[in-house]
Amino acid sequence: MESAWIYGVGLAAIRDAMSYAKHDSASLFPARHAIAFGISQTGRLLRHYLYQGFNTDERGRPAFDGMLIHVAGAGR
Repeated sequence: MESAWIYGVGLAAIRDAMSYAKHDSASLFPARHAIAFGISQTGRLLRHYLYQGFNTDERGRPAFDGMLIHVAGAGR
């Protein structure tokens, strides 16, 4: 029997952590706004995060208010 592979858990964890910080009143690290910054590989991660539609949480609210993706490489 083959086991199923799970993809996108890291991207979902980033989204859920920011959504928790912004929208949960009991958050351990409350935030009013969230901005992401990525250079090179972290820029590619953020670009992939956006392209896969992970910036919207399960209630339809944006996780990040803005992103500065700098030198994201030629992966696309």
